[in-house]
Amino acid sequence: MVKKGILGLVATLGLAAVTAPAVRAEEVVVGLLPALTGSAAPPYGVPAYRGMQVALDEIKDTNMLGDITLKVIVEDYGSDKAQAITLATRFAKLDRVSAIIGPIGTAHSSAVAPLVNEEKVPMMAMGVSETITAAGPWAFKNFELPAQTMMGIAHYSVDTLKTKRAALVFMRDGDGYVAWKNTVKEIFEKAGVEIVAEEGIVTAETNFTALATKLVALEPDLILLSTFPENGANVLLQARQAGLDAATRIIGGSSLSTPQYTKIGGEAVEGTYLPTEYLLASQAPANVHFVELYRKKFGNDPDQYAATGYTMMMVVANAIKTAGGGDREKIRNAMAATKDLPTPMGKGTFTFDEKNNPHYGSVLVRIENGELAEVK
Repeated sequence: MVKKGILGLVATLGLAAVTAPAVRAEEVVVGLLPALTGSAAPPYGVPAYRGMQVALDEIKDTNMLGDITLKVIVEDYGSDKAQAITLATRFAKLDRVSAIIGPIGTAHSSAVAPLVNEEKVPMMAMGVSETITAAGPWAFKNFELPAQTMMGIAHYSVDTLKTKRAALVFMRDGDGYVAWKNTVKEIFEKAGVEIVAEEGIVTAETNFTALATKLVALEPDLILLSTFPENGANVLLQARQAGLDAATRIIGGSSLSTPQYTKIGGEAVEGTYLPTEYLLASQAPANVHFVELYRKKFGNDPDQYAATGYTMMMVVANAIKTAGGGDREKIRNAMAATKDLPTPMGKGTFTFDEKNNPHYGSVLVRIENGELAEVK
């Protein structure tokens, strides 16, 4: 059964009119697996689904798929790994979808990846780690590899910020966050940066008093936050309250480039450096177009996860168009051949490499007055 969700879902979208009464349009079924409830919903799942909605409107309004009718089945998997597997299994076996978009997050996507390869159904997932794409040729992901995303900020920290002593705070229950931390750690250690602390936290934590006290006592000149936005903002708030030196530099993973981080952290997060997959102010034509559509539909600005959801939907739609219908293998091959597709993400174009990992180019930014400002 299709869930109606918190955003008012429409299960079936007729995205093209039949051009002549005697011709029956092919119906292509796509399953969406957003996290609209649970821990992944506020920062990632809900904005990603909003971006998908904008893409679906555009596909319909521009008649992008011609005579193909797109049927979309939406299921909220509640940020639960087991539920994601169950629903993806139903999509593949019973609903016979031609493609799956989602789940949201590395751990959830990595859990579903073996299934889609076994069933031979292409999946466009949201996640960081190569564990998703390493499961086989039918699994694709939206985020660049940790080394691609974090290499720039790590080298900037060494070469420009002149980091000597660093504390690393990361979510140990998130594979992507561990991978981000490990990338920065490796670069720091090769550069001779002293790692004074390597502290793992979990998603459900909110009290960081002991950690904050420890960070202040260690006197690092830089702290890495490889965490959810809420966790990172609260760690920093409590560290500031515990007396963290104002001169301590803060860097983070791209997960912090969301309104939640600045809303919760306020002045405490000012000056944070981070890479972002999405810059609202980008003048790339695809982003200017996307922002206009998003503002018209929702009345506010999109964040990086909205841009990501839009991109995921458009990558799959472009593959369906290229494949000329719902054949799974043709869609998979068309997705793998995606090159320089205009999107709002990164530098403005999206390409898959031979291992189904994307390339679009992250942008280095600094939080200034609550906004993301590109570091030139």
